[in-house]
Amino acid sequence: MGLVVRLYDIVSPNKFKLNIGLSPYGSFTQITNTGDPNGEWLPSTSGTTSSTHRNYRTDPICITNDDPPISGSTCFVYTPLEFDTRYFLKLQDTFNVVDNCETSPCINGSELRHIIESIYISDSKTFECYDKINFDVDYVCITPTPTPSATPNPTALPNPTPNPTPNPTPQCSHYIITVTDQKFSLQVEYTSCENGTIQTLTVNPSTSNNVCSLTTPVRSSGTQQYYIGPGSQDCSDPSPTPNPTPNPTANPTPNPTNEATPNPTPNPTANPTPNPTANPTPEPTPEPTAICVEVSDFVARTDAGTTFTWDDCDGNTHSMNIPQGDAAPPSSGACVRQGTVTWVPSGGDARVDLAINPSGVCDGGDPVTTQCYNYTLSVPSMGETTSTFSYTACNGDARTWTGLSGDNTSVCAQDGTVSVTSGPGTYMKGSAC
Repeated sequence: MGLVVRLYDIVSPNKFKLNIGLSPYGSFTQITNTGDPNGEWLPSTSGTTSSTHRNYRTDPICITNDDPPISGSTCFVYTPLEFDTRYFLKLQDTFNVVDNCETSPCINGSELRHIIESIYISDSKTFECYDKINFDVDYVCITPTPTPSATPNPTALPNPTPNPTPNPTPQCSHYIITVTDQKFSLQVEYTSCENGTIQTLTVNPSTSNNVCSLTTPVRSSGTQQYYIGPGSQDCSDPSPTPNPTPNPTANPTPNPTNEATPNPTPNPTANPTPNPTANPTPEPTPEPTAICVEVSDFVARTDAGTTFTWDDCDGNTHSMNIPQGDAAPPSSGACVRQGTVTWVPSGGDARVDLAINPSGVCDGGDPVTTQCYNYTLSVPSMGETTSTFSYTACNGDARTWTGLSGDNTSVCAQDGTVSVTSGPGTYMKGSAC
């Protein structure tokens, strides 16, 4: 069965050799780079691929068994590649030598700094395809271990019975998670201070999140351009503070006399019978006033003419057709009832542009209040698919987010401003934010 494996997120400050085999002890087959005379791979970078560096997140290394052959493929052909098998990948730094020697497995008389990672390709009937295998690499500098001198075995002494030590109570601490990447989001895992369960948090590009956790949050997926550090907030669970009860103040009384005057006992009176009154007629609850926003333009899709339909502030429905790639203001006037705009064909990069500085003519002259909602943006798992979304943040900033196959994120956006500008992405509107 045909199989393609892609290696993402390789991190190396120097050029490196990449090998694959069925055992961590060898033998290995070198995965050669056809663009290098020695088959070596460029150092990694978090930016774009160039003649001196390569971004292995957007430009991964691919391996295939070429069975059946793939027309036009640039993947390295490793014929033993198959399902239900564990493979070992050896990454060798070609710059740092950790030991000199004369025998195998040394290369050219020296042992290069290296790391070995294993991957297991599961049953082919379990998953529809394999399009991405994360391959995070850290370096460990190998130092030769000295041969220990022979030491006589000491006489075993009876083990003392240890006093039981109570387990320390884990402390809940504050952490600040900052994503410096302007394009990709970050997913971290942390331990809930309330119930001790593992929770997942998504941090959007170029933003910071605060979290209280029993353990240091760790990255589970997403960008590698981030910072996790201690914060200064108090995450301890405060005991509820009761509302202060005022000191009772005695009722003012005239100057006391020498003789104590007992409190007079009031004469009991019969409960008065209230005069019968008619049942009050409840006042009708006014219907909520529809929120109207000031629209500057309807913008048609760049690939097709688009018909927009909307309601004005009086509830009347209107529609107009805008040619492909053009824009025009609403034919009924600038005020449009929020949340009623739709367009055909749906999706694409059509959008509604709100007035940047509302004049206040909508909703009886009151200033327009922008409604914002949480939107979940999702990229379907479809091979090497990417999708780009555009939306308007609550502060009026125009923003975009691009995700890879299987990614998703949550954003707070103005109602009706989210759209998919490229790729097969989907989005879902949630609660107000």
